[in-house]
This record gives sequence, structure tokens and C-alpha cells, in this order.
Amino acid sequence: MRTWKGYWVFIEAENTILNEDPIIAYIYEKMWRKASELGKTITFPRLLAMREALIREKRIGPPYSILGTRLLGKDNWTSTWREIYKDLKKNYRKKIKTLDLMIPFLKELKGSYKVRCCLIARQPRSVTDLVYKMRIKSQFDDLKVNDKVWLYAPDPDVINNMMHKLKTLPEQSILITSRGSEYIREMYETGIKIILYKPRIEAKHWFPKSDNPYGKAYLDSLQRSDLLEIEEEKRSKHISAILSDSRRMMFVISKIIGDLDD
Repeated sequence: MRTWKGYWVFIEAENTILNEDPIIAYIYEKMWRKASELGKTITFPRLLAMREALIREKRIGPPYSILGTRLLGKDNWTSTWREIYKDLKKNYRKKIKTLDLMIPFLKELKGSYKVRCCLIARQPRSVTDLVYKMRIKSQFDDLKVNDKVWLYAPDPDVINNMMHKLKTLPEQSILITSRGSEYIREMYETGIKIILYKPRIEAKHWFPKSDNPYGKAYLDSLQRSDLLEIEEEKRSKHISAILSDSRRMMFVISKIIGDLDD
């Protein structure tokens, strides 16, 4: 039985309050360096082109995981991935970049009597410290941190379990995500309304320095793949809206709620 008569908005931390682009770029750099150590003749731009091809193929799971296995072999990738994951988890707060793009929207959402908000963070538990540091903890009515699925394929059960905990229904819930089409399709099938949020690369304010050509190359690749995903999702029935500017977010949410209330 539902205890809250209004609506829940579930906001995934990736690309809303956290910019993990530096982390993903680092993963590809480490993969390429390991491939070079093993005598593989592949350029970094070629590796990123393979990443974009996987996204076009709509493969399930993070492209770096699929490419790592293909390029290095299962055993080499497993050991390399353990090293990468251990390093990233240990130095997460040094490598992650926070985003303030959503803060005005979060304040606006908090003022709505019809809506409650839950942050879904699939990051190391130190992400909670970042939320406090950004002074946005009070903007959320609930917070779910699940570090077990960080950097792995996103698990729809994280949100499904939160809906169950909060005693809300998918039909009374809205998800703000930046994830790929397969995950979006799985979430759509639950009945939840979905807003795809893809902030522009330049709006995220991570500009790799000249001594980091791998970061710059990754951002170029990301821009191409983001445009591809957006064009594909425009033709999809799974999305209620696609936004690159959070200033329109409250308007879109109000429209979704208005349609649900009718």
C-alpha cells in the first residue's frame, strides 16, 4: 500500500551531479597501454572507434568491458580490470568531477508539493561525502548508494528495489538517466517514465590538459556517440523527453505529471 500519494523522481548520479568522463577516459587509456605492453598494434583513436561501433551495435554492458576482453583476452583483461578498479575506488574523490548543472532544478523540485526525489548513486560510498560537500543532501528525500554495480552493466533492480522500499509504483515514478538504449528499454518495460538527460560536453567543464591527449580523444569520441544515441532515442517510444539543458527539466516533469493526472 502506497504511503505517498504524489510522484517520485529518481535521479541517477551519473551526468547529473557527477561527471565520470575522466574515469572512463582513464579506463580506456589503461586498456590501451596494456594492449601495447602485450604487443598489440592498435592506436588509441582506433580503440575509441571500436567503442563507438559497439554503441551502434547496442551491445549490452559497458563497451570497455567488451573491448577489454576482445583486445586483451579474458585472463589479461580480468587482471587488468582488477588493477583499474582498485585504483579508481581508492582514488575516486581525486578523479571524479562534480557537476552543478542540476542544482537550480533540484531546488525547484524540492519546492513542489507533488514530487519527492531520490538520488540513485552506483558509485563508491565516498560519493555520500561529495553530496554533503556540494550541499545538496537536503534536496533529496532519499538516497541510495550501491557500490556493488559501479562501472558494471547498470542493474534495473537497483531502482525497482527502491520503488518497492518507498512503496511507490512505476506508473507514479519518473527516472532521469543518461544511460544507453538497452537499459532504457528495460526500465521502460517496468512502466516508469523516462527522461534521457545528455548534458553537452562543454557544459560539464572537464577540459583535459595538453599533457592528457587520451582524455581529449575520449571526449571527441563521447561527443560522437552521444549524438548517435540521441538521434536513435528520438525515434524510440521508450523516452518521454530528451534534454541537454536541465533548465527545462521542471517543465518536462510537470507536463509528464499533468498527463498522468489526466
